[in-house]
Amino acid sequence: MGFVQIALTILGLWCGLVATSVRASDTSPFATWYEEGKTGQLALSWAVENHLQDFRFVLVAGFLNEVFPGAFSENVSELTRLGVPKERIYTLYPSSSETYLSNSHWLRQQLENIEEKGSGRIVLIAHSRGAVDVLADAIQNEAWTKRNVAAIFLFNGPFGGSPLANYMEGDAPIAGPSMPKKARDLAYLYGSASQLLIKPYAESGLREMTLERSNSFWKRLLAEFPQAPSELGPFIYYVKARFVPDGTDPFMYATGTYLSTYYGDNDGIVLTKDQFLPEIGSVLAVLDCNHNDLVSSSSYGSSTNIRAGITDAIAMQLEYVR
Repeated sequence: MGFVQIALTILGLWCGLVATSVRASDTSPFATWYEEGKTGQLALSWAVENHLQDFRFVLVAGFLNEVFPGAFSENVSELTRLGVPKERIYTLYPSSSETYLSNSHWLRQQLENIEEKGSGRIVLIAHSRGAVDVLADAIQNEAWTKRNVAAIFLFNGPFGGSPLANYMEGDAPIAGPSMPKKARDLAYLYGSASQLLIKPYAESGLREMTLERSNSFWKRLLAEFPQAPSELGPFIYYVKARFVPDGTDPFMYATGTYLSTYYGDNDGIVLTKDQFLPEIGSVLAVLDCNHNDLVSSSSYGSSTNIRAGITDAIAMQLEYVR
């Protein structure tokens, strides 16, 4: 456990925060598979596990992956447990300081290199800002994507931006008396610390995640590639999340409570309603979990079984991809 995780744990105990289990928030098939997978009740058939061998898996990390490494490590472990060879699994780390377009161009080079290395269609699994980079690349490269990609799974993506980016730019409500005092005190504390942490990535990476710039980006991109929704939509899948206030780390408790108070449902970082683009793809499920829980072993109080559950649910969904 690194210094950041230790500090979060100590601060969490000081605040009286108690971790609870993550619950599936709907009864969709994907949410049910996820819930059964993370509780060890989902038995994958030989056919499901064997079908995974048809694919290569590319996992794309999100914002601040340079500061908080380890994204997808437990998802990778679950894929290998299910029989996928390690050489067919790739994890990519886009820059947190670049623009969406710059990262999508970088991602294009990486994906073409991977495609040339072997056989089997690619399954893309991307988290947070990485989900934005992946979708931007797919839209700009529709023919290649249709030919080489079997499915795209996007977790917690800030497709509509994040009010926290606006907050860091000084363009959002301050944490005021509408919030519980404990959350408000933490918001002030983390607000100051985050200014220092995020400063190296603020000029382009963070600024593009404001609500206005994000919406403008997608409006321009979809206008340039109007055929993308109909051509790519059938194999683009979103997994959205909602904040769990009684079971989270102090930082997510502060940000989730702030967003709930001033904006509405969120996962601690991104508003739930903004975690997909309504013009393209479909939502598989809305899960009750926080922003990093599905991909990060450093998520406060979240067990390995969460990452196993989401990975098993993806394996089940891929049964419908032929």
